Amino acid sequence: MKQSLGFNKYFCLLATSFLASSVLVESRVLAATFASSQGTLVLTNFSHSPLGMLTHADTDTLAVGKGGKVNSIADASASFLKTPTIAFNLTSSEAAGKNQAYLGLAESKATLRGVFNIEENSWFSFNFVADLNLQTSINDYQTENASASGKLFFTLVDLNNHQSLDYFQLTGKISTENNRDFLDYQSTNNVNFNYQLIDNQQNLSDKEKISTAYFDGYVERYFTSKTSLALISYNANEVKVSASEPATVTALCFSCGVIGILLKYCRRKNTLIFLKMKR
Repeated sequence: MKQSLGFNKYFCLLATSFLASSVLVESRVLAATFASSQGTLVLTNFSHSPLGMLTHADTDTLAVGKGGKVNSIADASASFLKTPTIAFNLTSSEAAGKNQAYLGLAESKATLRGVFNIEENSWFSFNFVADLNLQTSINDYQTENASASGKLFFTLVDLNNHQSLDYFQLTGKISTENNRDFLDYQSTNNVNFNYQLIDNQQNLSDKEKISTAYFDGYVERYFTSKTSLALISYNANEVKVSASEPATVTALCFSCGVIGILLKYCRRKNTLIFLKMKR
Protein backbone atom coordinates (compact mmCIF):
# COMPACT_ATOMS: atom_id res chain seq x y z
CA MET A 1 0.00 0.00 0.00
CA LYS A 2 3.00 2.31 0.07
CA GLN A 3 3.29 2.86 -3.68
CA SER A 4 0.67 5.62 -3.79
CA LEU A 5 2.29 7.93 -1.23
CA GLY A 6 3.46 10.40 -3.86
CA PHE A 7 -0.02 10.69 -5.33
CA ASN A 8 -1.59 11.12 -1.90
CA LYS A 9 0.79 13.93 -0.95
CA TYR A 10 0.28 15.66 -4.29
CA PHE A 11 -3.50 15.41 -3.99
CA CYS A 12 -3.39 16.70 -0.42
CA LEU A 13 -1.35 19.73 -1.48
CA LEU A 14 -3.85 20.50 -4.24
CA ALA A 15 -6.75 20.16 -1.80
CA THR A 16 -5.09 22.45 0.75
CA SER A 17 -4.37 25.01 -1.96
CA PHE A 18 -8.01 24.88 -3.06
CA LEU A 19 -9.21 25.63 0.46
CA ALA A 20 -6.64 28.37 0.96
CA SER A 21 -7.89 30.22 -2.14
CA SER A 22 -11.12 31.09 -0.31
CA VAL A 23 -9.64 32.52 2.89
CA LEU A 24 -10.30 35.99 4.27
CA VAL A 25 -7.06 37.49 3.04
CA GLU A 26 -8.04 41.12 3.41
CA SER A 27 -9.76 40.56 6.75
CA ARG A 28 -6.77 38.70 8.15
CA VAL A 29 -4.48 41.66 7.48
CA LEU A 30 -6.83 44.18 9.06
CA ALA A 31 -8.29 42.01 11.82
CA ALA A 32 -7.71 42.26 15.52
CA THR A 33 -8.92 38.66 15.93
CA PHE A 34 -8.53 35.76 13.54
CA ALA A 35 -9.33 32.04 13.69
CA SER A 36 -8.88 29.34 11.07
CA SER A 37 -9.45 25.58 10.94
CA GLN A 38 -8.82 23.54 7.80
CA GLY A 39 -9.08 19.77 7.37
CA THR A 40 -8.28 17.43 4.50
CA LEU A 41 -8.95 13.69 4.40
CA VAL A 42 -8.11 11.80 1.19
CA LEU A 43 -8.67 8.06 0.66
CA THR A 44 -7.09 6.36 -2.37
CA ASN A 45 -5.73 3.09 -3.78
CA PHE A 46 -8.71 0.96 -2.77
CA SER A 47 -8.45 -2.79 -3.21
CA HIS A 48 -12.20 -2.96 -4.03
CA SER A 49 -14.69 -0.76 -5.87
CA PRO A 50 -17.73 0.42 -3.90
CA LEU A 51 -21.22 -0.82 -4.69
CA GLY A 52 -22.82 2.42 -3.55
CA MET A 53 -21.67 5.84 -2.36
CA LEU A 54 -23.23 8.75 -0.45
CA THR A 55 -21.78 12.18 0.28
CA HIS A 56 -22.96 15.18 2.26
CA ALA A 57 -21.43 18.62 2.90
CA ASP A 58 -22.78 21.45 5.04
CA THR A 59 -21.66 24.88 6.27
CA ASP A 60 -22.95 27.47 8.73
CA THR A 61 -21.74 31.00 9.39
CA LEU A 62 -22.78 33.77 11.73
CA ALA A 63 -21.47 37.34 11.91
CA VAL A 64 -22.97 39.80 14.39
CA GLY A 65 -21.40 43.18 15.11
CA LYS A 66 -22.41 46.27 17.04
CA GLY A 67 -19.65 48.79 16.75
CA GLY A 68 -17.26 46.24 15.30
CA LYS A 69 -16.67 44.54 11.95
CA VAL A 70 -16.62 40.77 11.57
CA ASN A 71 -16.59 38.29 8.67
CA SER A 72 -17.11 34.53 8.69
CA ILE A 73 -16.64 32.06 5.85
CA ALA A 74 -16.97 28.28 5.60
CA ASP A 75 -16.38 25.84 2.76
CA ALA A 76 -16.98 22.08 2.58
CA SER A 77 -16.77 19.44 -0.14
CA ALA A 78 -17.19 15.65 -0.18
CA SER A 79 -16.72 13.31 -3.14
CA PHE A 80 -16.60 9.55 -3.69
CA LEU A 81 -15.52 8.45 -7.17
CA LYS A 82 -15.92 4.85 -8.29
CA THR A 83 -13.45 4.63 -11.20
CA PRO A 84 -10.75 5.12 -10.11
CA THR A 85 -11.93 4.76 -6.51
CA ILE A 86 -11.02 7.98 -4.72
CA ALA A 87 -12.80 9.61 -1.79
CA PHE A 88 -12.09 12.92 -0.08
CA ASN A 89 -13.49 15.39 2.47
CA LEU A 90 -12.35 19.01 2.38
CA THR A 91 -13.44 21.53 5.02
CA SER A 92 -12.40 25.07 5.88
CA SER A 93 -13.75 27.55 8.46
CA GLU A 94 -12.43 31.06 9.09
CA ALA A 95 -13.53 34.17 10.96
CA ALA A 96 -11.95 37.59 11.45
CA GLY A 97 -12.99 40.76 13.26
CA LYS A 98 -11.82 44.16 14.42
CA ASN A 99 -12.88 46.99 16.73
CA GLN A 100 -15.34 46.16 19.55
CA ALA A 101 -18.57 44.26 20.24
CA TYR A 102 -18.79 41.48 17.64
CA LEU A 103 -19.10 37.73 17.36
CA GLY A 104 -18.17 35.60 14.36
CA LEU A 105 -18.78 31.84 13.97
CA ALA A 106 -18.03 29.48 11.10
CA GLU A 107 -18.63 25.73 10.91
CA SER A 108 -18.09 23.25 8.08
CA LYS A 109 -18.50 19.51 7.79
CA ALA A 110 -18.26 16.86 5.08
CA THR A 111 -19.34 13.22 5.34
CA LEU A 112 -19.10 10.29 2.95
CA ARG A 113 -20.14 6.63 2.98
CA GLY A 114 -19.22 3.76 0.69
CA VAL A 115 -20.43 0.14 0.77
CA PHE A 116 -18.17 -2.76 -0.29
CA ASN A 117 -18.71 -6.50 -0.69
CA ILE A 118 -15.68 -8.44 0.53
CA GLU A 119 -15.28 -12.09 -0.43
CA GLU A 120 -14.12 -14.69 2.08
CA ASN A 121 -10.36 -15.13 2.63
CA SER A 122 -9.44 -11.80 1.05
CA TRP A 123 -7.85 -8.47 1.98
CA PHE A 124 -9.52 -5.07 2.00
CA SER A 125 -7.17 -2.09 1.93
CA PHE A 126 -6.78 1.60 1.05
CA ASN A 127 -4.35 4.48 1.56
CA PHE A 128 -5.17 7.73 3.32
CA VAL A 129 -3.82 11.20 4.00
CA ALA A 130 -5.15 13.30 6.89
CA ASP A 131 -4.18 16.95 7.37
CA LEU A 132 -5.47 19.35 10.07
CA ASN A 133 -4.36 22.97 10.53
CA LEU A 134 -5.52 25.32 13.31
CA GLN A 135 -4.64 28.99 13.87
CA THR A 136 -5.77 31.76 16.24
CA SER A 137 -4.55 35.29 16.87
CA ILE A 138 -5.66 38.33 18.90
CA ASN A 139 -4.35 41.76 19.85
CA ASP A 140 -5.89 42.26 23.31
CA TYR A 141 -6.29 39.58 25.99
CA GLN A 142 -8.79 41.68 27.96
CA THR A 143 -11.48 42.07 25.29
CA GLU A 144 -10.74 39.64 22.44
CA ASN A 145 -11.03 35.87 22.06
CA ALA A 146 -10.43 33.40 19.24
CA SER A 147 -10.74 29.62 19.06
CA ALA A 148 -10.41 26.92 16.38
CA SER A 149 -11.17 23.21 16.46
CA GLY A 150 -11.28 20.32 14.01
CA LYS A 151 -11.96 16.59 13.72
CA LEU A 152 -11.04 14.04 11.04
CA PHE A 153 -12.45 10.55 11.34
CA PHE A 154 -13.04 7.36 9.37
CA THR A 155 -14.25 3.91 10.36
CA LEU A 156 -14.94 0.51 8.82
CA VAL A 157 -18.28 -0.99 9.88
CA ASP A 158 -19.45 -4.59 9.45
CA LEU A 159 -23.01 -4.14 8.17
CA ASN A 160 -23.99 -7.66 9.22
CA ASN A 161 -23.76 -6.77 12.91
CA HIS A 162 -23.19 -2.97 12.74
CA GLN A 163 -19.87 -3.34 14.56
CA SER A 164 -16.98 -0.91 14.07
CA LEU A 165 -13.92 -2.90 12.99
CA ASP A 166 -11.23 -0.27 12.50
CA TYR A 167 -11.02 3.50 12.84
CA PHE A 168 -8.76 6.55 12.79
CA GLN A 169 -9.56 9.82 14.56
CA LEU A 170 -7.65 13.10 14.67
CA THR A 171 -8.95 15.94 16.87
CA GLY A 172 -7.59 19.28 17.98
CA LYS A 173 -8.50 22.61 19.53
CA ILE A 174 -6.68 25.85 20.34
CA SER A 175 -8.06 28.90 22.12
CA THR A 176 -6.80 32.24 23.39
CA GLU A 177 -9.17 32.01 26.38
CA ASN A 178 -7.22 29.27 28.20
CA ASN A 179 -4.26 26.89 27.97
CA ARG A 180 -6.30 23.72 27.51
CA ASP A 181 -5.18 23.27 23.90
CA PHE A 182 -4.82 19.77 22.49
CA LEU A 183 -4.01 17.89 19.29
CA ASP A 184 -4.28 14.12 19.43
CA TYR A 185 -5.16 11.00 17.44
CA GLN A 186 -6.45 7.48 18.05
CA SER A 187 -6.41 4.41 15.80
CA THR A 188 -6.79 0.63 15.76
CA ASN A 189 -4.10 -1.94 14.98
CA ASN A 190 -4.96 -2.32 11.29
CA VAL A 191 -4.33 1.40 10.67
CA ASN A 192 -0.66 1.81 9.72
CA PHE A 193 1.42 4.98 9.30
CA ASN A 194 4.16 5.66 6.80
CA TYR A 195 4.65 9.18 8.13
CA GLN A 196 3.12 11.27 10.91
CA LEU A 197 3.69 14.79 12.19
CA ILE A 198 2.04 16.52 15.15
CA ASP A 199 3.10 20.07 16.00
CA ASN A 200 0.90 21.15 18.90
CA GLN A 201 0.56 24.75 20.10
CA GLN A 202 3.34 26.36 18.13
CA ASN A 203 3.44 29.88 19.56
CA LEU A 204 4.65 32.42 17.03
CA SER A 205 4.05 35.16 19.62
CA ASP A 206 2.24 35.60 22.93
CA LYS A 207 -1.03 36.24 21.09
CA GLU A 208 -0.86 33.77 18.21
CA LYS A 209 -1.11 29.97 18.15
CA ILE A 210 -0.72 27.43 15.37
CA SER A 211 -1.24 23.66 15.58
CA THR A 212 -0.86 21.28 12.66
CA ALA A 213 -1.01 17.52 12.12
CA TYR A 214 -0.29 15.40 9.06
CA PHE A 215 -0.68 11.62 8.65
CA ASP A 216 0.16 9.44 5.66
CA GLY A 217 -0.88 5.83 6.10
CA TYR A 218 -2.88 2.83 4.97
CA VAL A 219 -5.47 0.35 6.24
CA GLU A 220 -5.28 -3.40 5.66
CA ARG A 221 -7.69 -5.98 7.04
CA TYR A 222 -8.13 -9.67 6.24
CA PHE A 223 -11.63 -11.18 6.09
CA THR A 224 -12.08 -14.92 6.62
CA SER A 225 -15.77 -14.80 5.70
CA LYS A 226 -17.88 -12.90 3.21
CA THR A 227 -18.62 -9.44 4.60
CA SER A 228 -20.70 -6.43 3.66
CA LEU A 229 -18.54 -3.48 4.69
CA ALA A 230 -19.23 0.24 5.03
CA LEU A 231 -16.56 2.93 5.06
CA ILE A 232 -17.74 6.12 6.80
CA SER A 233 -15.64 9.28 6.83
CA TYR A 234 -16.30 12.54 8.69
CA ASN A 235 -14.51 15.88 8.59
CA ALA A 236 -15.58 18.93 10.63
CA ASN A 237 -14.20 22.34 11.61
CA GLU A 238 -15.38 25.17 13.85
CA VAL A 239 -14.00 28.64 14.62
CA LYS A 240 -15.09 31.59 16.74
CA VAL A 241 -13.87 35.16 17.18
CA SER A 242 -15.32 37.72 19.56
CA ALA A 243 -14.66 41.09 21.13
CA SER A 244 -16.62 42.44 24.06
CA GLU A 245 -17.90 45.83 25.06
CA PRO A 246 -19.61 46.18 28.47
CA ALA A 247 -22.82 47.70 27.14
CA THR A 248 -23.42 45.13 24.40
CA VAL A 249 -21.65 41.86 25.16
CA THR A 250 -24.48 40.28 27.20
CA ALA A 251 -27.18 40.80 24.58
CA LEU A 252 -24.80 39.86 21.77
CA CYS A 253 -23.79 36.55 23.33
CA PHE A 254 -27.38 35.67 24.24
CA SER A 255 -28.79 36.19 20.75
CA CYS A 256 -25.90 34.33 19.10
CA GLY A 257 -26.14 31.52 21.64
CA VAL A 258 -29.79 30.86 20.77
CA ILE A 259 -28.99 30.79 17.05
CA GLY A 260 -26.04 28.47 17.68
CA ILE A 261 -28.20 25.96 19.57
CA LEU A 262 -30.72 25.83 16.71
CA LEU A 263 -27.99 25.35 14.11
CA LYS A 264 -26.36 22.52 16.07
CA TYR A 265 -29.70 20.74 16.46
CA CYS A 266 -30.36 20.83 12.72
CA ARG A 267 -26.87 19.60 11.86
CA ARG A 268 -27.00 16.76 14.39
CA LYS A 269 -30.33 15.61 13.00
CA ASN A 270 -29.06 15.63 9.39
CA THR A 271 -25.89 13.73 10.33
CA LEU A 272 -27.79 10.99 12.16
CA ILE A 273 -30.09 10.52 9.18
CA PHE A 274 -27.09 10.26 6.84
CA LEU A 275 -25.22 7.70 8.95
CA LYS A 276 -28.30 5.49 9.35
CA MET A 277 -29.05 5.30 5.64
CA LYS A 278 -28.79 1.86 4.08
CA ARG A 279 -27.34 1.19 0.69
